[in-house]
Amino acid sequence: MQARRLFFAMVVIALAVFSCSSPEEDDPGTDDLGGADTAGNADDIQNPDETGDDGATDALESDGDQLQTEELPDVESLIQCEPGKTDECYHGPSGTRDRGICKAGLATCGASGYWGPCEGEVLPQPEICHNDIDENCDGEDGTEDNTDDYDGDGYTYCTGDCCEFTSECTNPTLVNPGAYDFPDNQIDDNCNDQVDEVVSCDTGLAEDSTDPVEMARSIGICPPEEGKDYGLVTAEMLFPDGTTTSQAAQVPGADSQGNAITVDCTPGPPNPDSYAILPKFGSVLVPHEGERFFMMSSGIADDPIPPAAMSDQNISTETMCTRSNAPTDWYAANGSKFPSSPSCGAAGDPGKEPLNDPVMLQVKVKVPLNARSFSVDIYFSSREFPEYVCEYNDFFVALLDSTYTSSDPNLQNPTDKNLAMDEAGNPVGINLAPAGLFRVCCQGGALQCGYDPLHNYAQFCTLGPDELTGTGLYDGDDKNGATGWLVTKGNVVPGEEITLRFAIWDALDHVLDSEVILDNFRWYPVEVKPGTSIQQ
Repeated sequence: MQARRLFFAMVVIALAVFSCSSPEEDDPGTDDLGGADTAGNADDIQNPDETGDDGATDALESDGDQLQTEELPDVESLIQCEPGKTDECYHGPSGTRDRGICKAGLATCGASGYWGPCEGEVLPQPEICHNDIDENCDGEDGTEDNTDDYDGDGYTYCTGDCCEFTSECTNPTLVNPGAYDFPDNQIDDNCNDQVDEVVSCDTGLAEDSTDPVEMARSIGICPPEEGKDYGLVTAEMLFPDGTTTSQAAQVPGADSQGNAITVDCTPGPPNPDSYAILPKFGSVLVPHEGERFFMMSSGIADDPIPPAAMSDQNISTETMCTRSNAPTDWYAANGSKFPSSPSCGAAGDPGKEPLNDPVMLQVKVKVPLNARSFSVDIYFSSREFPEYVCEYNDFFVALLDSTYTSSDPNLQNPTDKNLAMDEAGNPVGINLAPAGLFRVCCQGGALQCGYDPLHNYAQFCTLGPDELTGTGLYDGDDKNGATGWLVTKGNVVPGEEITLRFAIWDALDHVLDSEVILDNFRWYPVEVKPGTSIQQ
């Protein structure tokens, strides 16, 4: 112990006698932009005044209280400077001192012999363009030609970027003037001084419009704004197999005396009665985004859905007199047959080609560079409910063509490209009822609802029938049903061009039609679990 006291005495004497060199002599090097040491490389040596450590205990080894002198450190290396001394200091890149806003500071040596912080030092800052101030201390004001793109997103402060460093936002590469402004993240993603802005492009659209671009806009898929390179590229109304002309077909009808006849359908484009841009549906359902949503139907798309009647062609008004094949890639991926619904077991006939009364909206969309997934809200209703649940199934598909791939099966888009399936693999349609996703319907018993006891799904009608008020689907004895709002999601690659195909058709007949509403298309900055689920 006597030896240990002797060593500490030597350290105290050394601190009193030795003086330190100037901070610039001890620190001839420089740090990178934004990194500042205190004078004399104080970061490299622990300050005993700050740590409470005497700095020497660990250098001692005791063997029977015998001091191991060969292990003693150089006492002179334990100090930096003479207490109370001051000197200039600067830790910016070489050549930036005394340029622009950059200047040296003053460091003071503490009582322990260590340099304190470099007070008053000004280091290079990100350059602000055309303000006659040299913030990055390179000798000139910033311009589009000489300002660095610090985060590598293709934009600089001179071209409108508002975030180049993590001190300004969490992920600088996702924030720039060309970015999509994600809702509800409290970030000005597109640097236009508006946070979480809501942009709609469906104002004033006509209900009877036959322009596919306007139909896409009513969903919330907007054409590119000025200065943006993402958004709607093209839109087309087609048949599900990609053709523009219906196949020749014959459908059942009745003459003026009510006798059964067969009516020839003239080949032509998709029936314009099969789709509509609507401001509402019934008394309850209104758009989730903007002023309009888009409805597609295997019959008449309208508000309300009219009751079935005989048309001038001697066929039911529910018959669109059109026919096509299924989407080729989707059909092949399902073994050249329509997929069944797992919730129905082996019951029912999912249908087969050709498709009756089909219609499809196809859109090509450029993905924002800061987006990795998207969603669209859907609302499916049908006059087939409840009598034909797990017997027939009018189909709705939402097919995504994207280059996205993932090794995570929870993120990989479906192999048949159809996002309109629940987690169990049930396609969107009335056969979602046993899975609990056909929720807008009569909650009473078979007598109250007029349901066949073998087709009573009232236990799943958790939302009741109110949302169908005024839609034409829940009037008098006609008590049909709907899914309620669902959300369909898929994953994409930033900057790619994707194709989305939304199609609906009758599977085995031309009557008892189904409808789907599409609205509130949105992008997201992260990958999601693809498919369709209840909207939270």
